[in-house]
This record gives sequence, C-alpha cells and structure tokens, in this order.
Amino acid sequence: MMAFRRLKVFKEALTALLFDVLGLAAGGLAVAFSNLILLKPWSLMLYPMTLSVRGAVNGVFASRLGTNLHLGLIKPQLRKNTVYYHALASSSLTLSLILSLIIGLIVFVINKAVYNIEFNEAFFILSICIATQGLTVITVEPITALLGFFSFKKGVDPDIIVYPVSSTIADILVTGFYIFSLTLGFKLGFFGKLILNLIALAYTFLTLLILLKFKEEASYSKVVKEAIFGILTAAAISAISGFSLSKVKNEIEMRKGFITVYPALIDTIGDSGAIFGSLLTTKLALGEIKPKLTSIKNNLNELKQIAAATLIMYMGYGVLASLKSTFINFFVVTLTFLIVFPLIMILSFFTAVATCYKGFDPDNFTVPIEMAVSDSLVTLVLALLIALTAV
Repeated sequence: MMAFRRLKVFKEALTALLFDVLGLAAGGLAVAFSNLILLKPWSLMLYPMTLSVRGAVNGVFASRLGTNLHLGLIKPQLRKNTVYYHALASSSLTLSLILSLIIGLIVFVINKAVYNIEFNEAFFILSICIATQGLTVITVEPITALLGFFSFKKGVDPDIIVYPVSSTIADILVTGFYIFSLTLGFKLGFFGKLILNLIALAYTFLTLLILLKFKEEASYSKVVKEAIFGILTAAAISAISGFSLSKVKNEIEMRKGFITVYPALIDTIGDSGAIFGSLLTTKLALGEIKPKLTSIKNNLNELKQIAAATLIMYMGYGVLASLKSTFINFFVVTLTFLIVFPLIMILSFFTAVATCYKGFDPDNFTVPIEMAVSDSLVTLVLALLIALTAV
C-alpha cells in the first residue's frame, strides 16, 4: 500500500500521458493531408504555432479549473455553475481570438520578409487562424470542463489528469479544424473562402459580445490581463519554432514518420510540464509549499515519477518514428526528450514560484509559458537533429 502511494503520481501521470498516444491520430491526419499542410511554407509554419497557442489557452483554463475546484470556487457541474467558471470559460474565448490575430500577423510578416508573399494573403492567413481557433475552443473547453468535473468527483487529482487528456483531444481537433480551414481556403474556391470568412466573423462577433458582458467582472479581467503575457510569449516563441520547422520542409517530406509522431511529442513533454506546474500551483494556493526556490526538494519525488512516465512514452514514439524508416529516428526522439525535459521542469518550477512570490496568480503564467516553451523547444531540437541526421 505504501509503495502504491509513493508511485501514485507515476501511475496517474502515465495513465494521463497514455492518452497522448491518441495524438498520433492528429499526426495521422497531418500525414494524410500533408499535401495541404506542406502546400506553402506559411501553412507548414502555422501548424505547430496553431498547436502551441491552443495548448497555451487550454493550459490556463485547465490549470485554473483544477485549482478553483480544490478551493471550492467552481462547482463540479456545467449547469448553474459559479461566476468564476463562466468568467474563466469566457476568458478562454477572448484569449483565443487575441492569439489568432497575433500568430496570423506574425506568420504573414515573416513570410512576407522571407518569401515575399502577396499582401492579400494576410487576410487569408488571419481567416484560417481565427476559424481554426474558434472552432477548436468552442469544442474543447466544454470537454476540458467535463473531464475536470468527472475526475474531481471520482477523487482523481484534476491537476494530473485534466490537461494531458484534454490537450490530446485538442490536438486532434485543432489538426482536423486546421485541415478543414485549409481545404475551404485552398480547394473549394470562392464558396469555400466565403464559408471560411463567415466562420471567422461569427467567432469574432461572439467574442466581442462576451467582452461586453464580462468586461466589469474582476475574475475575467484578471485572467485576460495576467494570462496575456504568457499567451504573447507562446505566440512569439512558437513563431521561431514554426519557422525552424518550415526550413527543414524537404527533409520532413522524406521522413514522414516525424510528422506522425510530432503532435504526440510536443503533447507529451508539454503535458508533463503542465502536470508538474499544476501540482505546484495547487500546493502554493493551499499553502502546502512556500514560494521559495528551496521548495524544489519537496517536489523531487513527484518530478522523478513524471520523468519516468514521460521517458516511457518517448521511447515508444521513437520506435514508431523508426518504422519503415531508419533507426536514427529513435535516437532523434530519445535525445529530444533528454535535452528538453529537464529544461521544461526547471522552467515550470521557476515560473510558478516566481509569479506567486510577486503576488500574481501562477495559474495564469505557469502552464501557458511552459507549454509555449516546451512546444517550441521540442520543435527546435527536433528540427536541428533532423537536419544533423539528414541522409
């Protein structure tokens, strides 16, 4: 019994991370429609950015949901919930729209400078960003909330389960909606672009209505104002990683095993950091640990268990990436874990402690910043190792 308790985090973390295997479905979709994603440099660049920023927004939602369930500020039910829940859900829609505009403009500016694309593509890129994020957030947030409520009622820590499971579902959905948006824009002519623009406009209008309704609500404003820093960080860093991935486009086309496992790779490392970060923010909120760097010694046991669970998953992805390809892919995937994982855990701990020490809510910073950096680091390291091992 004591051994079970000592390994509780490992078992719950591994169970949660096993859902990341479903991220291979997102990779499978990406491979099946790689002709669309690889059609232009900006469409490849935008894909990891779309995954990354969706993870950042969902990270804020899931992390605050878990903490507020523990504190009793949110009820474990969808209907007749507290104002804190409705403000939190509304802030996710607002942040998603802001992110859509930011990453769309970043992608256009970079591709205008590097590839000299036409100015009219700016509106096309923005429509794809807004439509993809809008369709995803409206679908994913209720799923995330239901997962949180169910796990909380069953006595399972939502800090460990909710984000990893919901982020995997989000990756599948955002990949599907991204392909759907690209199909509307590239393949269905005027009619397709009209539908794409209508979806983008409808989501923008809905978000503006939410802004008017909740602008005086303190908890809504607090989430948006504090989380925007992490969201902007996510957008900026994901732009670098997306551009790096676009530069190894030719090599990726020849080694599509990496496209298959890519969503699962960024998902798993990001989820590991989110688990650790969410555990920390809840402990800080409950007063179980103090916002000091020395508190890391009180969390080493959980950290080792999360590391073991993550390594198991990465070794499995390495094997999958090597099927019908070279065994060097296994080496690339495993080395990516060894480089990125320690850095992300340090970042999660430092962000949670530093923001709490400064009087901010660490839930608004820890997971979105960690997700942005982890997604980008995995992408950067993966792109570098792919380039170095090119055959």
